[in-house]
Amino acid sequence: MPFYPPLCRQARIQGEVIVNYSVNENGDTYDVEPVSGPKLLQEATADEVRRWKFSWPHACKCHVKRHITFAYSFGDWMDANGPDSVVKWFGKGPVERVEVQAGLMSVQTSGQ
Repeated sequence: MPFYPPLCRQARIQGEVIVNYSVNENGDTYDVEPVSGPKLLQEATADEVRRWKFSWPHACKCHVKRHITFAYSFGDWMDANGPDSVVKWFGKGPVERVEVQAGLMSVQTSGQ
């Protein structure tokens, strides 16, 4: 399950990342290459896609090239009152877009 990269979340980095990747006959991803987006989000997104595993309904002797867009943004809910983040998947068959929205983080300061 994709997540909002913690370092990017702390730095309040958001934006879209486009990643090109290939899938082999075993369903493993390879040649994962981010092509646009904020650098820290690119690195985290590429790491996420490298961990993906696809399953085919029947044996496949092919290698498939795909691309996907990840959109990272912040929501206006409080983490204590709702989920830490929300992930939405878009696309029929192969996923074409993933939206990851994190709740706003409240910062506690000490008066002492």
